[in-house]
Amino acid sequence: MVASGDWVTPHLNGLKYFEKPPLQYWATAAAFKLFGENETSARLYVGLCGLATILLIGFAGMRLMNPEAGLAAMLVLVSSPYFLALGGIVTLDMGLTLWTTATVCSLLLAENAAEPRARRRWMLAAWAAMALAVLSKGLIGIVFPAAAIFLYCVMRRDLAILRRLEWLRGALVFLALAAPWFVLVSLANPEFARFFFIHEHFQRFLTQSHRRVEPAWYFVPVLAVGFLPWVFALPSAIAQAWRSEAGARGPQPLRLLLAYSAFVVVFFSASGSKLPAYILPAFPPLALAIGRYLAQAPPRRLMDAPRLRGCVGNRFRGRASARRLERGRHGAAARRPSLGRDRGGRPRERAHDRLHRGRLRAPLAAAIGLHRGGEDAAAAQAHDTPL
Repeated sequence: MVASGDWVTPHLNGLKYFEKPPLQYWATAAAFKLFGENETSARLYVGLCGLATILLIGFAGMRLMNPEAGLAAMLVLVSSPYFLALGGIVTLDMGLTLWTTATVCSLLLAENAAEPRARRRWMLAAWAAMALAVLSKGLIGIVFPAAAIFLYCVMRRDLAILRRLEWLRGALVFLALAAPWFVLVSLANPEFARFFFIHEHFQRFLTQSHRRVEPAWYFVPVLAVGFLPWVFALPSAIAQAWRSEAGARGPQPLRLLLAYSAFVVVFFSASGSKLPAYILPAFPPLALAIGRYLAQAPPRRLMDAPRLRGCVGNRFRGRASARRLERGRHGAAARRPSLGRDRGGRPRERAHDRLHRGRLRAPLAAAIGLHRGGEDAAAAQAHDTPL
């Protein structure tokens, strides 16, 4: 685009490239013109989309739940190796993830809004984000939010949300953003419509013509490894989120988010073409569910979870190493001369031992405080840190 000046018809090595819409190409071309043609400019849009997704999921968590849940969701997402890796790889999936997440979160914020004007603004923002999702990777930008709304209506046995979607204004916003490029590229290239809509959407999903055939369970290990170490809390987080809204008459944001994530994974598992990055849009809603779980779960339950302790502690550090370290520590302690006992009959500690113990426990208490609003951490830190 920068070299040819043609910002309507994408080209790759001189050939027309109709596989995907141009939003990310436009952003990267603009970065090349502003900052030069280099690796940083090429990755800039992807990195900014990743950062914006983290901030967006935190904002939605704070508005829909509480500040602790929003902050925990941000930390879960930014520390997930799958999300972190794709934030530095130039693919279209991070941009799609940003705009589909913005669509669903705006819809939930509209449902949660108390004033009609605020509800209308958030709903129109959802339509705008959906248009940008379509410009990022095609019709999938419509399929994901539409499927989530459909499943939400089925679960609630209520179609009332359909009447609040601002169909007329929303459709005008959507068409104003998404339609111009499709019209211009179709006028300039009569072959575009068939290739883009038929070959790149229906044939890619229903056939194996792209030769990216994988088994139906392909995305299960991707999800498990990609969410480490939080995958150990994921089943409990999903169960708690689902139960917490059982029988609720008002909005059920967690159930809609879970339905959305489940549909993304199932949809691509059924596809005839699979790549590891495809299920990235499922990660932000799941991070929000985990964040809520971490913010509400008792610290002792989190620290004493046998699966987390066994898999993370024993496998990554090793039981043998821990035991050797413990034996060495006890042996060194046994060789130290005794300092006697204090007035209460307790063995006296060296100042270095007290300081070391306080420095270790203070960060741990602060980490636990993330899940309990900081109150437990402040109390534990005040108790354990030596003066």
